[in-house]
Amino acid sequence: MSLWFPPLPRQQIWVKETLVDGQTPGGISTFSVQGIGNNWWKLDRGISIPSELELINDRGNHWLWKPLFPMSIETYQQALRVIGEFFYRVS
Repeated sequence: MSLWFPPLPRQQIWVKETLVDGQTPGGISTFSVQGIGNNWWKLDRGISIPSELELINDRGNHWLWKPLFPMSIETYQQALRVIGEFFYRVS
């Protein structure tokens, strides 16, 4: 005997721009200074950032790409893909 269950509705995952305590939940990290090793990518100055994203210099040469407002993970990923098209490999 085989039991069949209808598929569960797809759960939607959301990302938040700020936590309840006012802290940032994080985002995608990038650096303004190339470090040691390989696999470094560059984004030229003056490129327009998607309106869904905020770029924050949270310390030193560390930059954080975070959502500007609460959004689905799919929306966040798509905005990152858009800006990702402008990065190019330098090492």
